[in-house]
Amino acid sequence: MKRIEAEESSRLRAASINPSGKSRRLCHSALNGAWILALTLALASESQAQTTVCGAVVGQTWTKANSPYLVTCDLTVSTLTIQPGVQVIFQANYKMDVQAG
Repeated sequence: MKRIEAEESSRLRAASINPSGKSRRLCHSALNGAWILALTLALASESQAQTTVCGAVVGQTWTKANSPYLVTCDLTVSTLTIQPGVQVIFQANYKMDVQAG
């Protein structure tokens, strides 16, 4: 493992020398960019859980884990529990009819 690290370190040092032979510091922006991309992808994968909803909604519980709920047509709701933190996004001008129990 140390041998690989030493070889990698040697390559990095070689990459940090410009054509004039003067040493320069490696730019950390590439590393920062990689971390930002990794964090963005991690957060995006977390928010990829989404649920499409259309038609009759009976006896359902909408959870934050399955949020956002994308409404893609008119809804008719008889019983529905929406937990705190859930996002409900209507994809167009659809209506939600709530029926009395």
